[in-house]
Amino acid sequence: MLPGWDRQYRSIVAEFGYSPQEDSRAAALLDEMLPGPPDTGRLRDIISGRTVVCAGAGASLLESLPHIGRSSASCIAADSALPPLLKHGILPDIVVTDLDGDAESLTVAAGRGSMIVVHAHGDNADRLHMARGLPGCIGTAQTPPTGHVQNYGGFTDGDRAAFLASRFGARRIILCGMDLGGPVTGWSNSTPEKPRKLRAAARLLEWMAKFTSSSLYTVSYPLRGFQVISPDQISRLAGERSSHKNNNRPPPPQVVKLSSEQIQGIAALREKLNGRVIQLHEELEETNLNIAALDAALKRSSFAKASEYTPQDEAPPEEPPAPQADMHNAAEPPRTAAPAHDAGPSAPKPITAAKRDDPIGFIRTYPDRIVVEIEEDVTIPTATSPFRTFFLDRVLGEMEKKDTAEVDAGLLPAGSALSFEIDDPGGSIRGMTITNYRTDERAREIDSTVRWVLNRMLENAG
Repeated sequence: MLPGWDRQYRSIVAEFGYSPQEDSRAAALLDEMLPGPPDTGRLRDIISGRTVVCAGAGASLLESLPHIGRSSASCIAADSALPPLLKHGILPDIVVTDLDGDAESLTVAAGRGSMIVVHAHGDNADRLHMARGLPGCIGTAQTPPTGHVQNYGGFTDGDRAAFLASRFGARRIILCGMDLGGPVTGWSNSTPEKPRKLRAAARLLEWMAKFTSSSLYTVSYPLRGFQVISPDQISRLAGERSSHKNNNRPPPPQVVKLSSEQIQGIAALREKLNGRVIQLHEELEETNLNIAALDAALKRSSFAKASEYTPQDEAPPEEPPAPQADMHNAAEPPRTAAPAHDAGPSAPKPITAAKRDDPIGFIRTYPDRIVVEIEEDVTIPTATSPFRTFFLDRVLGEMEKKDTAEVDAGLLPAGSALSFEIDDPGGSIRGMTITNYRTDERAREIDSTVRWVLNRMLENAG
């Protein structure tokens, strides 16, 4: 079982009200249905060292299907993604299921050679008998392993597919059709708690990204630790399939041609919806982190004497930062920075990198601006992910939009909206200046985000 999984599982149980006893009972029941120990050798043959596509049942899967069919990637599918995959001539190598999908498609896939990984939990005990009819079935659970039933991590079929690929050493993992912000398609079972389950799956995938040795990509929903790519990059990463002989996948069908007006309309709608998904996801992340920070502040005030508390220096983040509540002054409103002439800059703070002994740059915080300087011997192209799409568009861009709206509404004085300039002669970052950050909270967020983004860019550029 994964180190740290027990804590993740307890969080899921608390959020959804599941019974660990019922989950354990279901795992024991599934163990009775299995023919023997899992065929881990075959799993390694399919996954180890290879590019693995993990297919979910989101609407965006349709855009990826032709590229999955042409690629040489292994395919692990959530069972709700089986109908569209089979319809487009793609037989997954592995199907991950808790037996609530299309039973006929599952039987067809098993009969044609797909490995079936059945998951047991308290709500599907009455369906576990179906495992007897699936040859070579492998059993998993979210509780500790029992008998032949294993725990590779994950919660929903989609994220369990990614955890399985990580566990058996995939070189690359590409998420397709993992529309974790919704909407729920007709292929998947829609329940009132489905959106919450998808959010939990997103959190688990971002947790997995911290320790996996696999390179991570997503074609659909943006996740921390995953590089966003377009569907046509799937075959570039995995390689084109040389032929369709000796393979259960027939050639993909012809793609329907759309007019340029239709393509533009669909692209505009997709961009709008994707932007809204990102916005809602970030609002949820911000709310959860602020609640956690307030809880920590309350706990500290309840159990520690004020004289015993010493503020700790902030450490560079291991993941993309989100706004945090000021835990030292949780009840006070954010402080507004004084004008530039009232004080000088803070001492320059070095920006460190994991694979470099010397700093890659420095951050200087003035009362009215933050200045980032990159060392002359460090080359980081501005085109490297996630600089523009994440840092400029989603972090600084959203701050700028919010401030501009408040200026227009008369809530802020003219000229006080956040703005930024990037010094990038020749396409490489030499520095940046963020003006009118206004609050200490924003200064901390920008500082930690800059460090994370530059480290990620160095990794991706290398």
